[in-house]
Amino acid sequence: MDMLGVDQKEGKMRITLKTIFGLEEVLAAELKELGFDHVELLNRAVRIEGTWKDVYYLNLHVRCAISVLVEIKKFRIKSEEDLYQRCMKINWTDYFALDKTFAVKGAVFSEIFSHSQYPFLVVKDAIADTFRKKYDERPNVNIKSPQVMFDVYIRNQDVTISLNTSGLPLFQRGYRESVGIAPLNEVVAAGLIRMSGWDKKSTFVDPFCGSGTLLIEAALMAAGLPPQIERTHFAFKNFANFQPEIWEEILSEVPKRITELPCKIIGSDISAEMVTKTRRNLRALPIGRFIETSVNAFQELSQVEGPGVMISNPPYGERMGEEIEEMYQELGDWMKGSMKGFECWVLSSNKEAFKSVGLRPERKIKVFNGDLECSFRKYSIYEGSKKAKYQNQDENDEPKEEFQGKAHEKEEWVKTVINKKREEKQSFEKKRSFDRKNEEARQGSSKPRGGKKYGDRRDRGSDSEYAPKKEYSPRKDKRDFSEKKDFSDKKEFSPEKKSFDRKPDDAYKPKRSSSKYEKRDRVEEGSKEATERPKTTPDAEKKSSEKSSKPISSYKNRSAKDKYGRKD
Repeated sequence: MDMLGVDQKEGKMRITLKTIFGLEEVLAAELKELGFDHVELLNRAVRIEGTWKDVYYLNLHVRCAISVLVEIKKFRIKSEEDLYQRCMKINWTDYFALDKTFAVKGAVFSEIFSHSQYPFLVVKDAIADTFRKKYDERPNVNIKSPQVMFDVYIRNQDVTISLNTSGLPLFQRGYRESVGIAPLNEVVAAGLIRMSGWDKKSTFVDPFCGSGTLLIEAALMAAGLPPQIERTHFAFKNFANFQPEIWEEILSEVPKRITELPCKIIGSDISAEMVTKTRRNLRALPIGRFIETSVNAFQELSQVEGPGVMISNPPYGERMGEEIEEMYQELGDWMKGSMKGFECWVLSSNKEAFKSVGLRPERKIKVFNGDLECSFRKYSIYEGSKKAKYQNQDENDEPKEEFQGKAHEKEEWVKTVINKKREEKQSFEKKRSFDRKNEEARQGSSKPRGGKKYGDRRDRGSDSEYAPKKEYSPRKDKRDFSEKKDFSDKKEFSPEKKSFDRKPDDAYKPKRSSSKYEKRDRVEEGSKEATERPKTTPDAEKKSSEKSSKPISSYKNRSAKDKYGRKD
């Protein structure tokens, strides 16, 4: 174990780099180019071995990773109590100081826990209790922007706890000042460029540049600049063992001045607003002045001299209706006429619109842009004899769709991520119950669901930020049906007559309640009070009946005086 207590093997740590689903093989190839030979493919991640210097280097230079994790501990558990007890054996005070904020996040795929957020609370409690035992004080939790972040991954009974050395995701490069409506993720953009096989010397074109993500990632690759050149902070700077001299040594190897690019990079967009945002983002980079941008529809771009690579992320057409097919048809015609000698790549989730392109794709690669399953297709625009061979062929001759992720994990990931919301809803409907365990989990109770197994969790800090969103649950029915009620005074149904037999009208007369008028109503006949009582005249009875038969006006039809006790 090193000075931080991190598990090591032969002097090296286990380092896990998380990525987007489908880019595992792309990231593995990138790491091999950076000098890491032994790369293990995982689901949405890869694993290597290295030192703290490698951790610093990877955070600065890797393009297709979201975060860099250093494994702290790996163990097996059988219950919630096991998780707490094992975490209490970790010396958390070795990793960060009391004045730093922290958070615990991750992923849980285990039946041991009935709620996916609960294990993070347990680990957070162990960290807080460790600090309290040593300093009689605990560090604060900050979910949104913690200075130190721990990653917890639980699969069945296996638990892996890691340090997130990146902090904010690595797709937040630091150069983006303006974004479009649906900007392309920087990690996805870098992955697409690597998939295309661009040699960083030929021309690069993006006719749907948006806010310029593909253009900037291509320019950084061509110039040999690290993707995080504009990023100023990483989480590893908050660790107790941070070595600034090693970090400065890595930064000193970055080129200080770029005089030119070895290739042309051209971008355009039909929206002047988007091109303005692209130029604003380019100003933040030392290579921004070498990228050509213009406000043009792709049809207006003149023929670009090849060879080169075109990568475009056109609209997917959710709101365009039939216009999307027309646009894709025009895109295919434009590529045939203006992009001769180019390898044209198109990313889209609209597989029907692809049929309007009118070209046979050479390759099809499945890619995920967020939660959208997209297809990344290659169209080679040839000149000469190959033109007739490869263009305008039947769709049935198209190649099979490739996948750059971990092959045997494809279906599992699609099931757990693409249909995640639907499955969670169905699971909630099936398992809805009112037992104390599930109720406390849904409400984010501050007490352990298994009882006070590892002490009272009061004074361990606010858990409100960890608490899951409250979901609808019906109230318990508190009515008591244990006693059989008598409904004999109600109407009865006669099967023979198929009608309701009603009791005499006298049976439905309401009983008088005791009141101050009760004595008056009980005056005996023949008494003095009874003889002195005035008798009602026929006229008075008629007037009274007319008054009672008058319909009561609704609340809307009442006058202002009736409603509010005042005149109109």
